[in-house]
Amino acid sequence: MAKTIITDEQIDPESPVTSELMTALRDNAEYARIGYAAVSGSTQDLDLTQGQTFDGGTLTADTELTFSNLPAEAKWSYIVRLSGLPEGFSELAQFSNTATSDEGKTCWSRDGRFMYSIEDVSPFGVFQFQAAKPFELAGMFYTGNTLDFSAQIGSVPAFVLNDDGTKLYISENATDRVYQYTMSTAYDISTATYDSVFLSHAAQDAVIDGVQWSDDGTTLYLGRLAIYEYTCSTPYNIGTGSFSQSFNPPSPSSLDDFTFTRDGTILAIAKQDDLYVYELSTAWDTTTAALLGSLISKLPGTTYSIQFTPDGSRLIHTNTAGSLTEFLVTYSGTLTLPASVQNLSDVFGLTSVNFIEFYTNDSGATVQILDQTRGI
Repeated sequence: MAKTIITDEQIDPESPVTSELMTALRDNAEYARIGYAAVSGSTQDLDLTQGQTFDGGTLTADTELTFSNLPAEAKWSYIVRLSGLPEGFSELAQFSNTATSDEGKTCWSRDGRFMYSIEDVSPFGVFQFQAAKPFELAGMFYTGNTLDFSAQIGSVPAFVLNDDGTKLYISENATDRVYQYTMSTAYDISTATYDSVFLSHAAQDAVIDGVQWSDDGTTLYLGRLAIYEYTCSTPYNIGTGSFSQSFNPPSPSSLDDFTFTRDGTILAIAKQDDLYVYELSTAWDTTTAALLGSLISKLPGTTYSIQFTPDGSRLIHTNTAGSLTEFLVTYSGTLTLPASVQNLSDVFGLTSVNFIEFYTNDSGATVQILDQTRGI
């Protein structure tokens, strides 16, 4: 668990109370209750006379940990964040979607509790799944909640939710439009109704394969031959959207889907089983994108969808066979642990946010990693 920054916008009296805000308030209260001991520098000593939970902050250089003043039996934990650019992906888990007859694109709620799969053959609809833990494929199940959108849409290449789960946006190629829906119960797809609001992309591209929002809801991104940006004068209201600019990535020449990290500085583009990663020097401005490389040899099958988790620690890929694969996104920088740590090779590997729990029963002669949570 890490301390979470709560923005002025989140506590504005006019803003809705989101599950994201409630989670941040809960975690910060727990952070204060436990009393985290701060450590810093390129050599960080976890001195158990100072506490049992240590916050290493954001590492800006390769860092080495040491342990001191360990009693005969002890348990302690360490939280650390890595800054910089992603340098690779490693597979974590898989999930096979058997709830729908024609597997299609997927998207996730921002808090990671729900995954949605779309089906564009009869019966047309969006199907809702629930994760046992945020953004984790293991234990995910079909809730039975569905939305029939056949009155407006007959061919669905892409869809996305807004930040608080009250809006749904579905693109439709036959009419060259994106349609907007409202969910009366946040994240419950069965409560969605059409707003009679749409955005036309006919002037830019007749076919759209990816839809994304900027973090503040003022920019809508549509993509296929290029990534097209639309500025919305009212956040998350596509009825106020107008085309502003486009980005033609040098690789690939067209895309199957794309996704941003929540801070808008990393863009990933998928084409079939290839993944291309870009850094944006100006957040959310795709015209400032510079190619970092593919960073992964091949994705597991032809792409339907890709999505970063909000903290950029994981990437979830959906292929055309309906199989989802979750990858850990690794970042540049190393954390060296003492030689007394026994099971390092089994569980280690760092991402943007990391929680590590240690245990000893011999005064530190040998140390085990009990738990490691990476991201989320």
